[in-house]
Amino acid sequence: MKWESSPDDFLLSTQLGFLDFLEKDWKDQFKEVRQGFTALSILWKNPEAQMTFQRQFQKFKIKPKELSTQIWEIPVCYAPEYGYDLGALAVARRLTVNELIVLHSSVTYRLHFFWLFTRLSIPEWASQATSHAEKVHT
Repeated sequence: MKWESSPDDFLLSTQLGFLDFLEKDWKDQFKEVRQGFTALSILWKNPEAQMTFQRQFQKFKIKPKELSTQIWEIPVCYAPEYGYDLGALAVARRLTVNELIVLHSSVTYRLHFFWLFTRLSIPEWASQATSHAEKVHT
């Protein structure tokens, strides 16, 4: 399933609502669902289930899922060995590196984490990132 809109909060809430619907009403009919920024890929167990789903699709009433309002502050390291493309991007945008950093760090972003934290818990990851950033800036 592909949406033609740009990734935004409305699309994300629609996808999450659709994932809930699939999990609730169709779980025994598919092997796996993978979420992308503008698409859901459904791996069906058999072609009959897929055909049934496609025939009924227009009748589905999907309720968008409410998105979290929690804000996490994730440290960003702009040191040259990690932000190796900052100089080229600054030149291309006719900015200084510092102006580029100010622009980047002045916005709140909604991040979509698809399996990013599979090995580290959030506190472990944040602790390691902060510790590394302190080492680079000292």
